[in-house]
Amino acid sequence: GGMVTRLIGLPPGYDIDFSLQGKGPPRDWRGVSHLRLGRELSGHFLLRLRDNARFSIEADLKGPRNVSVKGQLDMPLQLSPPVLPMRGAISGTLSSTLDLRSLTLLLGLDDHRLSGTARLSVSVSGSLQQPVIEGTGSIRDAGYENLSAGVRLSALRADIAATRSEIRLTGLAARTPQGGAVKGSAIVSLRDLSRPSFSFNVDLDRARVLGLQNAQVQASGSLTGSGNADFVDIGGDITVNRAAIYLAGFGSGSAASMLNIVEVNVPPHLRRARRAIAVPDAVYRLNLDVRVNAPRAVFVRGQGLDSEWSARAHVRGTAEDPQIDGQLRLIRGRYEFFDALLTFDSGLIDFSAGNVTNSE
Repeated sequence: GGMVTRLIGLPPGYDIDFSLQGKGPPRDWRGVSHLRLGRELSGHFLLRLRDNARFSIEADLKGPRNVSVKGQLDMPLQLSPPVLPMRGAISGTLSSTLDLRSLTLLLGLDDHRLSGTARLSVSVSGSLQQPVIEGTGSIRDAGYENLSAGVRLSALRADIAATRSEIRLTGLAARTPQGGAVKGSAIVSLRDLSRPSFSFNVDLDRARVLGLQNAQVQASGSLTGSGNADFVDIGGDITVNRAAIYLAGFGSGSAASMLNIVEVNVPPHLRRARRAIAVPDAVYRLNLDVRVNAPRAVFVRGQGLDSEWSARAHVRGTAEDPQIDGQLRLIRGRYEFFDALLTFDSGLIDFSAGNVTNSE
């Protein structure tokens, strides 16, 4: 298992050991399986086939920090000849205390970090073709960090409830740096198991939604979304409480490589051709309908520039091809070039219902 885990990107030492032993005729078979996932989880499964008709599994896994997974499942199965009756009745239970840090490693989420524990208690009934999952769960005192966007959440908590037709996430709350807060809820509908759908809402209160070295954004407002396995629609109204953009050369640790250089005023036919080559069709479509308002406190600094802006925009289209209709207006600004000092009286950047590179 060590080679397999390295091939799928798990860190060194996060190896897998698995063994299976069994005995008996195909109609009445007993077995035991041992599993170890690195240092995070290890234990055994007891297996039993009765009268070539019913198959049962009992699991007992443990790990550090009181992590545990216990459960049992009884389902229809025939080995001689092999048949898996999809309409036969199933039953089972699962109780677990999960280490969220280990979960991010197992899922290969390189740019994401979770900490804390989640507790689940689930029962399963129905059939393999139409399973019914019911249960509850909770997340307390957890944390989340998105390394690529510099987003950090602390004191993360949520309650989970599963019924026959949906999974509800309620009481979602977390804190962000400098006193910001995030609240929300979500619903996953299981009425059509071949095509589950979801909806969510998120409320921001001076939450830091971007925390990079050269760009920080603090925002308030509400976002709602809905979708399925093919797309998600996101809409809402956001107020930017404060934003700071640092150009290369401003402050310690800055470098010219931090800037994304964008060619503007490209003729439309060339822009479409370049976009078709550079941006492949997205597998998952993200549709946007978000209004953004920043009355002031949008600071652009560095390379001798010190300026404050206000902004108002309506972002539509998709994440791959956003359409922005709005304006950036200068509130104040000055520019130092050697011994020369320029003070700006006014300024306007206009996005006329076009792509982000089509500004004036």
